[in-house]
Amino acid sequence: MTQDYKGTINVHIPKDYHFKEVKLDSDTTRLTNDNIYQNTDKLILITDLGDIDISLTQDIKEVGIFCDLGSISLDSQSQLGFLEVNNNLGDIDLSLMFVDMLKVNADLGSIEADMNLDEDTVIYADTDLGSVNSDYKLTTTSSGSNYSFYSNLGSIEINKIQ
Repeated sequence: MTQDYKGTINVHIPKDYHFKEVKLDSDTTRLTNDNIYQNTDKLILITDLGDIDISLTQDIKEVGIFCDLGSISLDSQSQLGFLEVNNNLGDIDLSLMFVDMLKVNADLGSIEADMNLDEDTVIYADTDLGSVNSDYKLTTTSSGSNYSFYSNLGSIEINKIQ
């Protein structure tokens, strides 16, 4: 559906149907696992006002999560190719077991990431006003890593999953 609609839309999808791309763009809805379909190559979630709280259970090649005002919480036990998370005002909380490339940005908010990466993984993490703590080695240039974290105003905490 490409036009504005107010109300509830129910879409019935055949079991095991696979999409190339699923994009859910919402003005004022909290996005949870009840709102999304994960059997896709590319998943894009956008909300202007509302939290995003999801657990990904299927492998996805590309995931984009964008929020203007609200918090983002993502838990994934599955394989993710490229993950981009952007939040203009609110915190970001990530728990990722398998991700190939990652770009995380919080304009006004903190970032906390629990990740399962190789011991020698190098991460780029920078903040204008805040602190950076990482269990992984840090680099000073974003081109030196597949994992990039940036916050204008907020702390960044990157932990190894034990």
